[in-house]
Amino acid sequence: MSLESKVDINRSEGLLSRIGNKIKSSLTSKILVYGFAGSLAFCHINCDSNSGGKNGIDPTKQDCSVNSDCATSYQCIDNKCVLMPENKAPIANAGSDQPLNFDAACFFSKLYDTNGLCLSGYNIKNNLNPGQKITLDGSLSSDPEGKALQYLWRQLSGPGATLPSNSIVKPEFVPYSSGDYVFGLEVSDGEKTSTEDSVIVYVRDNIAPVSKDTSWQNIGYYHLDGYQSSDPDGYIIRCSWDLYCYAGAFCGVGCYKSYSFIETTTNAPDGNFDCKYDVGTLEVNTNTCNITLTVEDNDKSTNSSTSSGI
Repeated sequence: MSLESKVDINRSEGLLSRIGNKIKSSLTSKILVYGFAGSLAFCHINCDSNSGGKNGIDPTKQDCSVNSDCATSYQCIDNKCVLMPENKAPIANAGSDQPLNFDAACFFSKLYDTNGLCLSGYNIKNNLNPGQKITLDGSLSSDPEGKALQYLWRQLSGPGATLPSNSIVKPEFVPYSSGDYVFGLEVSDGEKTSTEDSVIVYVRDNIAPVSKDTSWQNIGYYHLDGYQSSDPDGYIIRCSWDLYCYAGAFCGVGCYKSYSFIETTTNAPDGNFDCKYDVGTLEVNTNTCNITLTVEDNDKSTNSSTSSGI
């Protein structure tokens, strides 16, 4: 081999060696860079102090004895840090307005029939009256995690009312005047508190019953009749008739006779309370009477009407 050929070969080997070293160095650098970046990404996902483990330890491998061994939002369960779901606020439910579907316009304008029925379907017999015990109801309140709830009621508006206990599910109160009583309810799971829900209690004064006497007599036989009497927001429990009878122009002493007859829900002569009373024959010389019928409803309100010359 000539000297020149040897020189060319040596030059080629040197060039190839330098190229190989550069490729090797480049590949090594990329491997190191990619390896370091991958480690950082892994540590960012798994070793952050807020992700369950501490001091860069993978939370799935974090041993613990108490909750304080774990990061925020993690709890120690079976000696491992476990990510806990976020606690959500409970939901307050103060119940439906009372009475249900109350028709204020119908009541105010007296658009109900003799049976208390409004066109809307609401019956004013369901009205709540002063002096009546009323129960609020927060039992439909709930907590997304099923935790036990603490209750807090308060009055928002309306005539003054007192809740003997405002921290129970179903507090009671007694209104002493008519008006719209508004109450608010908040519930707490011990960590978070709900937004306040409200309920309206409509209280109205009792409506007096309607007295209508349709009594009649036939030759001294009297049939007392108040059957057409009514009470739009309740029911009648007592009917009483007072008779003031005239015996005639030439009766002498005792020309006027007074009689009283009563029928109640618990004392009906015929066993059926219907505001009717068959008196029978009064004194033979009694021929005309003025009759006053007084009816009483279940709220102790009364009303009277008088029929003359019966």
